[in-house]
Amino acid sequence: MNKKVSDLNNQLTNQNQSTDADMAQAIKDAQDTRDKSDQIVNQYVEK
Repeated sequence: MNKKVSDLNNQLTNQNQSTDADMAQAIKDAQDTRDKSDQIVNQYVEK
């Protein structure tokens, strides 16, 4: 029983770590996208 609980605990911990990494990547992607769209808008506005 204890081993099962500890295995489950390890699985959850690993999932949480990958979720944090995925979240950080998603935020970075969103910031990149926002920067690109800002550049496009600025180019359009300047013309």
